[in-house]
Amino acid sequence: MKIGIAGWGVETISAFAYLGQEHDYVICNEEPRADFPSGDNIELHYIDQVRTPGLVGNVSDLSYLDHLPACDKIIISTSIRKNLERHFGIDNPIWEKITDVEIMFFEASPTNNIIGVTVTKGKGTTATLIFKMLEATGKHVFIGGNIGMAPLDFISELDKDSWVVLELSSFQLYKFQFNLVFE
Repeated sequence: MKIGIAGWGVETISAFAYLGQEHDYVICNEEPRADFPSGDNIELHYIDQVRTPGLVGNVSDLSYLDHLPACDKIIISTSIRKNLERHFGIDNPIWEKITDVEIMFFEASPTNNIIGVTVTKGKGTTATLIFKMLEATGKHVFIGGNIGMAPLDFISELDKDSWVVLELSSFQLYKFQFNLVFE
C-alpha cells in the first residue's frame, strides 16, 4: 500500500510509527525537517526555499502536494487541511483517500470510553481535570490529543475497559464522522 502523509508533525509522526515501515510512503511537508525518516520506500516532498515565518499554511507554492493523488491512503495533519483545499479543491476525489489521525484512532481503539474536550479556552485544564478524576477512581486512563501524547502512541496499551481523554481542536473535528453518545 502506498500511504501519503501530508504534514510532518507530532500526530503524523505517530501515525507513521503506528502503520509501520512495510508500506511505501510519500511524505509531503511545507519545509524540510531533520527528523524525516529515510529509506528506499520513502519519497519526500517539500518546498525547497525559505518560507515566510509564521503559521503553517501561508505558502503560495503548493507543488509539494502534487504526489499525493498517487497514494492509496492519505493521512493528514490538521494544520495542512487548508493547503489541501486550496490545491485540490473541496470536490476533488482525493478527499475519499484522506484520513485524519483522530479518525484512525477512533477506528482502531478497543475502547468506547473516550471523552473528547473541545472549546476555545480551557481545553487542557478541563481534559486534565477529567483525566485526574478518572485516575483517582482507579480507572486505566490515558490523556492525549493536543495535550500529552498523540493517541496512536498509546493505542497498544488500551483494552475495552480503558478510558481515554482527548483534547481536540475544532480543526481535528472538521470532518469527524463518528456518532457521539452522551450518557
